[in-house]
Amino acid sequence: MVLRATFVDLLDAILPARCPGCGRAGAAVCSACAATFAPAPIAPPPPPVEWWTACFAYEGVARELVARAKYRNERRFLVLVARELTGAIEVAPASIDLVTWPPASAARVRAHGIDHGELLARTVARLTGVPVALCLHRASGSAQTGTPGTRNTAM
Repeated sequence: MVLRATFVDLLDAILPARCPGCGRAGAAVCSACAATFAPAPIAPPPPPVEWWTACFAYEGVARELVARAKYRNERRFLVLVARELTGAIEVAPASIDLVTWPPASAARVRAHGIDHGELLARTVARLTGVPVALCLHRASGSAQTGTPGTRNTAM
């Protein structure tokens, strides 16, 4: 899987990006499609999390770029999401002490060779200079993908 992930990253570097919204070459997301990003709905964080944020609602082009990263291993879109998330952090009510992520299931990591949430968190931490650590643990049970009532936000 590591070899596959490296190969995918190499292809991303060689081949020009195409916007997931309109297919235009040259940018991970073109400015016209990026302008369609809707703000994320406001939702209180679960205890003991003090504050959390999402950079846009999980719909339209934003949903497509997150889905491409998660389900098609097109990781170039995670850099864009990390930059958007870094911008969303700028309005935090206090300084950010730590960046963490909800861990992927072992099956998803085996299938994709990477935990995309971890990759995103580590990129945000690098961009902000904030420490990163795995603090959340995955409960046993079925996957949330496709479950009715899952929150429609993209981090």
